[in-house]
Amino acid sequence: MSRKEKIIFVIFLIFSYFFSLFFSVKLSATNDESRHLVRGYALLETLDFRLNIDHPPVANLFDAIPLAFMDLEFDFEDEYWKTGNKDFVASEFFASWNNEKIWEILFFGRAMNLLFFLGTSALVFFSSRKIFGTKTSWIAFFFTIFSPNLIGHGAVVSTDMSATFFATAIFSFIIFHFYEFDKIKNIIILSFLFTLSIATKYSLVVFSIIIFVFLLFLSRKNFLRNIILIGLLTIFFLAGIYQFKFQTIEESFGDDEISKVSVELFLDDSNENEKKFANWFYKDLKIPYSYFLRGFLDNGFGSFSGISRPRTSYLFGRFTNSGFREFFVSSFLLKTPIYLPIFFGIYIFRFFKFKNYKSEELFLLSSIFFLYFIVSIGKLNLGYRHIMIAEPAIIILSASIFSKKSFSNLFYYFLMIFGIVSVIKFRENLISYTNEIVPEKERFKVFNDSNLEWGQNEFFARYFSENMNKKNLKTEIFTEKNAKTLKNDFDGYVIVSANYLIDAPWHEDRADFLISKEPIYVINGSFYVFEV
Repeated sequence: MSRKEKIIFVIFLIFSYFFSLFFSVKLSATNDESRHLVRGYALLETLDFRLNIDHPPVANLFDAIPLAFMDLEFDFEDEYWKTGNKDFVASEFFASWNNEKIWEILFFGRAMNLLFFLGTSALVFFSSRKIFGTKTSWIAFFFTIFSPNLIGHGAVVSTDMSATFFATAIFSFIIFHFYEFDKIKNIIILSFLFTLSIATKYSLVVFSIIIFVFLLFLSRKNFLRNIILIGLLTIFFLAGIYQFKFQTIEESFGDDEISKVSVELFLDDSNENEKKFANWFYKDLKIPYSYFLRGFLDNGFGSFSGISRPRTSYLFGRFTNSGFREFFVSSFLLKTPIYLPIFFGIYIFRFFKFKNYKSEELFLLSSIFFLYFIVSIGKLNLGYRHIMIAEPAIIILSASIFSKKSFSNLFYYFLMIFGIVSVIKFRENLISYTNEIVPEKERFKVFNDSNLEWGQNEFFARYFSENMNKKNLKTEIFTEKNAKTLKNDFDGYVIVSANYLIDAPWHEDRADFLISKEPIYVINGSFYVFEV
């Protein structure tokens, strides 16, 4: 890179960071942010993993670093801390112990999480440059820094953006060392990246296995040695993160009686052979990361398979408890800027038609297809964010169509500019973003949950309600508590979250009486206003 190009690159990185940070400060606290931050803060203060069960600790720990330098209150004598109840500890941490510092805590946590977004943007730039050259790297870079999903989830404290960063780091490392995996140094670095990824989000265990299998085919020499080394080093590094403490899964429960009871119920429903194995696995087998394995079995594999935590999914007017096979493909088509599915489709067409591709392209494309295939057979259709780790790879391949000189490039540039302008236009609702294929007032009929409403726009809904009431326009926000009143005895305007509109039909607290009506206004893409 020339000095001029480096300066331009840094300027755009700084711009994208502050553009995203400006977006983040206008969001309400999402449903999960308090839990993620309190997990990280408690771990920094105590090195105790009792709250880090639903999610591994790395991202939470990183996001909470600034909190260690703030004068915050934490009651370690609190009963909820002793029992490891993350939800109630988070509630106390924000609402009681540090109520006056909520927005300060959120700001610094989000500012840290956005560094993962910045890192992902840089990795996409250099990886695409390595494969396709200068022109493609800049196109891919702009696709990344104006991605509504990456900006939106980078701007809230969760594990989704950090997981995307570590997945992209693995992609990038392989691209830059494609034929050098026999070197011990590269095996150690890759093992460390695998460790950080699976210690960030449980779903990256599946991702790591996919990459691991690919490396078997790539490592023609000493492949058995490489497999064993990567596996052992990953186990060793993960054990280090969990302080090399050898415990049974039962011991990781601590004083959490509810979890203990759930294990006993599980054992009671098992036959003799299953019970014998489960007793050994939960109560006798000592491992160096029992907290991780417990969380993976429950919130990772358990949620994916629907065994431990069945979830209702909604897609195009249909409900299911077993997952929609087309859910994640549909979310990619509708929740990314309109040019990305088009460009990716063009790339795939060229890939199979001309069959003139580099090995790195085959690696990225195969990884994307395997990822989508595996998540599509699962039962966890929780939102596009759960497959967001593939977006940087899709961006790299999609941007490569610009590297070929063609009259069509003019149309490509027009479509790209149109998409970026659209993202900027809808910058208030990037988490609930859907592209132009779905009209704004129809969004709640397409997806549910974190695809639309994640609690990020609650402030705007309250502000809208207050202004309407000041104008003597009777307005209420729909909640579980006032559902029956609004349904049977109310005359005015109702503001309702998209999740309540499309929640499972057997739930009594859903706003089903509004579904047949046309919303008169949409607040930031995720709250709908109806006149009743």
